[in-house]
Amino acid sequence: MPRRARWLGWWCGLSLVGCGAGDAEPWLGSSQQAVRAPLVEAHCSVQVTGVGLLQLEEDYLPHVVNCENGGAGLEALKAQAIAARSVAYYGIATQGEICDGQGCQVYSCGREPGALVREAVRATAGLYLAYDSMLTYGFYVDGDRNTAPPTCVGAASAPREKYVTYNEGKSGAGVAMTTLGYIPAGQPIFGQNRGCMSQWGARCLESQRGYDYERILRFYYGEDIALLRAEGPCVPGGAGGAGGAGGGSGGAGGAAAGGAGGGGASGAGAAAGGAGASGVGAAGAGGLEPGEQAGGAGGRAGAAAAPREDAEASASCGLAAPGATGTAVGWLALTLLALWRRRA
Repeated sequence: MPRRARWLGWWCGLSLVGCGAGDAEPWLGSSQQAVRAPLVEAHCSVQVTGVGLLQLEEDYLPHVVNCENGGAGLEALKAQAIAARSVAYYGIATQGEICDGQGCQVYSCGREPGALVREAVRATAGLYLAYDSMLTYGFYVDGDRNTAPPTCVGAASAPREKYVTYNEGKSGAGVAMTTLGYIPAGQPIFGQNRGCMSQWGARCLESQRGYDYERILRFYYGEDIALLRAEGPCVPGGAGGAGGAGGGSGGAGGAAAGGAGGGGASGAGAAAGGAGASGVGAAGAGGLEPGEQAGGAGGRAGAAAAPREDAEASASCGLAAPGATGTAVGWLALTLLALWRRRA
């Protein structure tokens, strides 16, 4: 092949490499599809691309929470479960399915969820994020692995810290949106995008500041984020399962699930089952560092259960305009290659 053709073909292939998860992942791009809240009912099953139809509460969410942040403490795991459920609900409502990978969230990582992870999912069954009568997409990234007290705010120099939003004490138009999501021009409030949680930060907030899952979520998504419980056969307790007043339109708070249990309920790493210090300080969460092993080679039960660092962000391809840009560049490369070959 002529040198120019080889170079153009290489560039074309490089341009088609998407946001970590690969070409097979469904792009949400710059989507601004609104999903009304409260939801009519809980989604009890989810179609996962390449995996099949799974029970959402009993199978899908425990695996996702374990893969995404399995070494965290109970309250951080609860916050993770609610964010992950919100992402799943959005995928089901807008796409009818969700991908298994960093373009959405990871289900398949070769580790089985432990008792603590399952407890976190059960305790928050049916709970999802909402604001202004809209389902809120629960963006989250690993953030700064060295996030430490007393502030539990990560260093701006950490690669994915730029996506994290610190919205404690903020409400309404004062809540910062994350650049991972769609930010409508001239619209200061958009219920679908109310910020992004740091997984390392959530560990710090629980272990060092005693935050329960509700306070962790408000730290990142704003004081007026609503925690609503969808009702359905897969949600124990049915109607009235969430304690307190509703707040479905994104007013002052919304309902928190009963049994939050205060902060610092459990030392992180109990589900990870191994040694290894977390990255949140000397008396940190106790989970494993990314890439560390606990009782076996990577990919087996007990492998690294810290926030994933292999991806740009857990939801980095969802609702983020850069994804659409990468796809467009790839198609441009293919077009240029076709035109060059025609001229040759």
